[in-house]
Amino acid sequence: MEKTLVKREDVQLQNREGQTLECSHFLPEGPTLQDCVVYLHCNSGSRVEALQLLPALAKESIQLFCLDFSGSGISQGSYVTLGEKESGDIQTVLRYLQGLGSVRKIALWGRSMGAVAAFLCLSRNRFNHGVSCLVSDSPFCRLHTLVKELAKKTLKLPDLITNLVMTMVYKSVRNKTGFDLQSIDLAENVQYVDTPCLFVASENDSVVDIHHTYDIMHKYQGSKEIFLVFQDHNDFRGNNMITHAVQFIKTQLSLRPEDVPYQTRGQENKHNISMA
Repeated sequence: MEKTLVKREDVQLQNREGQTLECSHFLPEGPTLQDCVVYLHCNSGSRVEALQLLPALAKESIQLFCLDFSGSGISQGSYVTLGEKESGDIQTVLRYLQGLGSVRKIALWGRSMGAVAAFLCLSRNRFNHGVSCLVSDSPFCRLHTLVKELAKKTLKLPDLITNLVMTMVYKSVRNKTGFDLQSIDLAENVQYVDTPCLFVASENDSVVDIHHTYDIMHKYQGSKEIFLVFQDHNDFRGNNMITHAVQFIKTQLSLRPEDVPYQTRGQENKHNISMA
């Protein structure tokens, strides 16, 4: 098997809160101008997650950029916000890559919290984000719904008690961080995003039920397809899914703006389904 040499450059970036983000940029040998995938990890993860993608991307001469979100890994910050402030971290990374002069087109690849943060970033910067396509692995649609589902599943409390506990938790989090857990609602945000997206979801996800993905897809305005896997939420996705996603990215990044038919935008529930 032919091997590709890859150069790693560790980078420190400052987010809008002035916190230092620890990042790694993997550059395959080859042309000086290359496309780049930015990997966005889950809430309990770090940029180490991205390493599983490196062989497949390097083979296609696609750069890989990954970061520890603020509050994760060894980046500065005391807590995560499940997508809210992480969306700003993504914008910091995009500005950095767009200023390098060695990156042609950019794709985002997010998992769980990272996928939610990607949607929030694109919706809030929809006119100038500069992202060509997106891989969204097991995002949650509404944080409020997810928290309620997990509370009922793990605590097995009556709805009245669950709602009281959630109200107390929301108030505590808001007082300590200024973050409203109920503010994340992708069903509203993705109506303003038309970036081509490959959704990844599992019927066996014990954390984020697959209905969250379908709820997002129903509102999503961009062209879309879904790849179904059988692993649990935090399990390794397998080479079939990674290969499929890399080919999706490669295809999307090779398109010129005039090659994308305008009619594909906003066609709800018209998507391809693949399985592994």
